[in-house]
Amino acid sequence: MADEARTLTLTVERGKIAEFARAIRDNNPIYFDQTKARAAGFADIPVPPTFFEVWLRFMDFGEDRPRPSPRGNTGGAGFDGGREVEYFKPILAGDTVTMTKRDGGSYQREGRRGGQLTFKVEECVFTNQRGEKMLVLRNITVSTSQVPGER
Repeated sequence: MADEARTLTLTVERGKIAEFARAIRDNNPIYFDQTKARAAGFADIPVPPTFFEVWLRFMDFGEDRPRPSPRGNTGGAGFDGGREVEYFKPILAGDTVTMTKRDGGSYQREGRRGGQLTFKVEECVFTNQRGEKMLVLRNITVSTSQVPGER
């Protein structure tokens, strides 16, 4: 059964873009200077590609963010199955971005050493104030039915 979608809306601030760029040591002038950003073809200062990672911390809504447990739900192991990001449009300073987080479903496969593998997908869609899709992020967690190597 799919979880209820949850949303959060934030406005992108130039100062926060600059802080993030400094934190990741990206000195590209398009993150600090509106004139340089426009010369590079942007309508305003764009966010660095991984800026959305900070926003995901706000998506917790006061609850623990789901993470794989060391021993999955069935006595097996749990681990991070990766992340997939699709970029559609640049996110710019001044944009009001709504993030909608929902259950993206699950699927199973037979593993070689860990028994049945269950892949759970969490999807987060980012749209701007005009309703345009900016990016889609899919986080995947994997649980095994048994600890790898145990029989």
